[in-house]
Order: sequence, then C-alpha cells, then structure tokens
Amino acid sequence: SNVKALSEMVKNNETGLLHEKDNIEDLTTKIESVLSDKEKQDKLGLSAREWVKENRAWKATSEIVSNKYQELIKEVE
Repeated sequence: SNVKALSEMVKNNETGLLHEKDNIEDLTTKIESVLSDKEKQDKLGLSAREWVKENRAWKATSEIVSNKYQELIKEVE
C-alpha cells in the first residue's frame, strides 16, 4: 500500500506498484494490470531487483553503517 514505510522503498511504476491504503478495488486493479502485462512484469521485476542490489544488499548496508560510524567518531573527536 502507499503507506510511508513502503513508499520509501517502492518507487511507484518503477520498482513496484503502490495501491491506496485500505482500498481493495485499487489493489485489485494494480494486480490485474501486472498479471495482464508481461512487459510491465519484466520491467518492474528488473528494476526492483536492481534497487534491492543497490540498497539492501549486505555490501550496501554495511557501507551505510560504516559511514555513519565514521561520522559519529568525527563528532566525538
């Protein structure tokens, strides 16, 4: 759904589809649009995979954490 926590990760129509919170009709429409469009399935799937690799893989996550620790250390010094 388009709640803040999910919409920060899912880029609507790029890495996934967001539907209106608590709106089953909107959810149904979005699901049907993907099921009926192979090109959309492929595009969303590839884009989502790239986003995960860049933002949620261990390497990316560890770099973020490491950078934050470095910032904190500099502030203390």
